[in-house]
Amino acid sequence: MSPARQRLWRWTKRIAPWALAALVLALVAQQARAVDWPQVWVSLRQLSAGRLALAAGLAALSYGVYAGFDLVGRHLTRHGLSVPRTLGTAAISYAFNLNFGALVGGFAMRLRLYTRWGVAAATVAKVIALSMTTNWLGYLWVSGGVLLWSPPTLPGGWAPGDTVLRALGAAMVALALAYLVLCAVSRPAR
Repeated sequence: MSPARQRLWRWTKRIAPWALAALVLALVAQQARAVDWPQVWVSLRQLSAGRLALAAGLAALSYGVYAGFDLVGRHLTRHGLSVPRTLGTAAISYAFNLNFGALVGGFAMRLRLYTRWGVAAATVAKVIALSMTTNWLGYLWVSGGVLLWSPPTLPGGWAPGDTVLRALGAAMVALALAYLVLCAVSRPAR
């Protein structure tokens, strides 16, 4: 690579994160302007303090559970990042995931933060894969359980019937169980 291209690449690497941050802030500001804030405050005042505390607690719990996936990844990959830094990285990534989608939060933000802390990209990919698998395994358990034990009533044109929904739920639960069995009987690669 020529010296001019190397200088351009160095400047691009320095400017790109700031440009991305500016873009994210602009998008957040644009969305914030679209919110009817007086109505938000009216709605919040109608809720009891207990209900707001419960909502905050459930939100904190969801962040903790999701960040816990990265702790499992930390244990399995044996990357040297501390527990607080791993939890912080996962929580920031989860916030971006919820607001900007899986590619930005679940993947790009994790990759950026972990590699910045010195974790190899291949190790980050393993942590991401484990986190995504665990997340989808949870979806299989919950949705499969709902369909199996209490199938929802669907609109007329969509209704395949309780038997089909229960069979789909059973298949989802069986798939989740099969994954756990495979994990239990497999031997880790050395």
